[in-house]
Amino acid sequence: VGPQWAVTPFACAKAAPSHWGRLPPASGVMMSNVTPIKRASAIETVGGLPDEVRVTLAFYGEELIPESVSQELGCNPTKSRLRGDRSGPGTPAAALSSWLLTVQLESGEGLDDGIKRLIASVPAGPTGIGRLATTYEAQLRVAMHSDTWNTSFGLYAQSVSVLASIAVS
Repeated sequence: VGPQWAVTPFACAKAAPSHWGRLPPASGVMMSNVTPIKRASAIETVGGLPDEVRVTLAFYGEELIPESVSQELGCNPTKSRLRGDRSGPGTPAAALSSWLLTVQLESGEGLDDGIKRLIASVPAGPTGIGRLATTYEAQLRVAMHSDTWNTSFGLYAQSVSVLASIAVS
């Protein structure tokens, strides 16, 4: 494949009307009134899944005891705090006790997959989560981070139905 050519408006203005749109000579010699087309290169890649996603199941309550939640669900939290605990020197005391279980999504894994994996990591399953949601405030948190713009995710009806059945906000 030889060089690509394009006639510029300036070249057209210099050429006689009979030469407009005519290709350069087959010899490959570049004419002074014809500009070669530059190959396009991507400036940025857009779309696709976010670079980093974490899904967290969280329980909060004044009377919540993290060890009791762990026992009820059959798994340990990623992070927990008792009411009144401080996360560090000079930080305010926690107003509520908390129990959080976080799942980091793998590359190429969508939000729907992450929610399924999070719920599957709880041996008590949706039923156990639902029982605790009647006693404590239950939340499903999603953190998405991306180095590009226009990323997205999908959440299917089956996941929405499971979330509704376990009463997380």
